[in-house]
Amino acid sequence: MQTKTPVDALLEAVTRAGGQAALAKQISTLSPKPISQANVWNWLRRDLRAPAEVCPLIERLTQVLCENLRPDVDWAYLRNTTSAAPAPAPAPQEAA
Repeated sequence: MQTKTPVDALLEAVTRAGGQAALAKQISTLSPKPISQANVWNWLRRDLRAPAEVCPLIERLTQVLCENLRPDVDWAYLRNTTSAAPAPAPAPQEAA
C-alpha cells in the first residue's frame, strides 16, 4: 500500500475539482474568506499542505479526506468520534 503525502492528497483534490482555479472558486463559495488560485498554488508548492481550516471544505467538495490532506490534525477528535486516546473520566463530585 502506497502512503500518500499531504501534497498528493491536495493534488488529487485539485484534479477532482477541475484545476487549481476551479478548486479555489469552489472553496470560496463555502468559505467566509475568499481563496484564489494563487493560494492553492502556494499550498501545493510552498506550504506543502492545505490549511487545516479549509480541509473540511475540500473534503466536502472533492471527497478527499481531511485525514489525507492533514494527517497531523486529530480529525477524529474534531469529528467528535472516538479518538486514539480516550478522554479521562470526570472526577466524582462530593456532596456538600
